[in-house]
Amino acid sequence: MRQLRRLLLATLPFVVLYLVSPPVTRADTIIVSIPSNATFIRTNADPAALNAVPINLTALGISAGSTITIAQLGDYQFCNTCGDNARLMIGLFSSSNVLLSSDLLNRVPGAIGIGLRAFITPLTLVGNLPTDIPQDFAVNYDVNDGVFSVTVLVPQGAQFLFIAAPDSFYGDNSDPDNDYAVRLTFTPTAAVPEPATMVLLGTGLVGVVAKVRARRRNVTPGLGYLGRL
Repeated sequence: MRQLRRLLLATLPFVVLYLVSPPVTRADTIIVSIPSNATFIRTNADPAALNAVPINLTALGISAGSTITIAQLGDYQFCNTCGDNARLMIGLFSSSNVLLSSDLLNRVPGAIGIGLRAFITPLTLVGNLPTDIPQDFAVNYDVNDGVFSVTVLVPQGAQFLFIAAPDSFYGDNSDPDNDYAVRLTFTPTAAVPEPATMVLLGTGLVGVVAKVRARRRNVTPGLGYLGRL
């Protein structure tokens, strides 16, 4: 028993260290391709415009209060005769993935603002209809090493993120080299520390107890130690 106590005492500091140590966090990065002719803002007489597909933040482990860096990558053409060098990008947080009809101004009923300077989207090319909503924001907010980005806190209630190129007409947008994309860098919501380490420690302690018991069973009175670990 004395040996068992010594082994348990030797293991105890590692158990305590595991329990009091904060979980190690790491940043994840994903890149999502963005069609340059897809949008969540209003369009008019623009049949080639597609509906923007929202990014599911919850599925990525991104929750309200998380810090997320949204970076614009690549470029696109915003007209048939323009160069492939447009780099504008807007974003919008939403409580749902619902996107209403393209002829409506407020197409995203779950839109949530983040308090940043809103991006003023242009009037539609056909009909000069307003497209601007107060909750969207410019991804081209800061620039570091030639990459435009914005770092924000995910607002309360936000579960989805819409991304699009701002434009007055989407039918002539194109991306010849297919490089227009958004990069999200974030730390997933902290999970309960994995039990694997504790399982290993527990298994080790059980093994110690088993070995000590086996050793004791191999001791015959009057003959001394007969077994060997």
